[in-house]
Order: sequence, then C-alpha cells, then structure tokens
Amino acid sequence: MRVLLAEDDPKLGKLIQYMLEQNEISVEWVKRGDEIFDYATYEEYDVLVLDWMMPGESGVAACKRLREHGYERAILILTARDTLEDRVSGLDAGADDYLVKPFEFAELLARLRALGRRSSQKIQQDVVQIGEFTLNRTAKVLKKGEAVIQLSPREFQIFDLLA
Repeated sequence: MRVLLAEDDPKLGKLIQYMLEQNEISVEWVKRGDEIFDYATYEEYDVLVLDWMMPGESGVAACKRLREHGYERAILILTARDTLEDRVSGLDAGADDYLVKPFEFAELLARLRALGRRSSQKIQQDVVQIGEFTLNRTAKVLKKGEAVIQLSPREFQIFDLLA
C-alpha cells in the first residue's frame, strides 16, 4: 500500500511514517498543505492521510480541490479538530474517513487497510458524459443530446461497462 502523509508536526509525522513503514506501508511525507495537490495528482497513492491544519493550504481545502478535479482515491482526515461540525465539514469536503488526534495507531492502521481495500475499486459517477452521449447510471437512461435511447438491461450494462 502507498500512502501520502500530509502532517506539519515533525515529531508526529516522523512517528506515523516510521510506524506505517514497520507495517510494510510505503509512505511519502509532505509538511506543507500546498504540496498535497501536486503529489496526489502526479503519483498514485492508495490513501491520502491529511492533517486539517497545514501551512499553505489546509488538508480539508486540498481534499475539496482534489475531489473537484476528479480525484477518486481514498482520503482520510487526521486532525485534532473534534467537533461534530468539523467532522461533517471534513466529510462533506470529500474525505472518506475522519480520525481525531490523539488516536491509537492500531485504529489508524485498521482504517488505512479498510480504505485501501475500497480504493482499489474505482468510484463510479452517477452521470457520465461521453461525447454527445449522457449515461445516467441511477436512472438507467442513455441520451444522445436530449433524445433518450431505449436499451435493454443487457445493452445498458454493456454500454456502462464500455463507458
């Protein structure tokens, strides 16, 4: 598993990196929030672990920006911010999970394994645009422009698979 760790606290970052590497997880560590987007878009990671409060750009802002640009891999927010509003904001920004500091390392490891299992499954969008065609997976409808194309269930599955 490959993890991008964004943590500005040098002691905590070093500890997390060491512990993850002891569990055979490859870790790349950034100390500034404005590095998250570049690293995440140029390298493939199974999970991003983002601290909320980072210099440059917050982990939550980076998470939101990544999701707006179509980033589909797993993101975990790891932060001292523990109010309900904070958790909701982090998850609404696009995080898949949220863990509050201080935390038990065993729990972080378990959450990373769970997110890693899910990140290997590509997230599917409900509506996909392919040239002139619009595929709506929820409504099971294929349109060309505004015209609805009638497909059998099998034909829809095939078109969806090809999309």
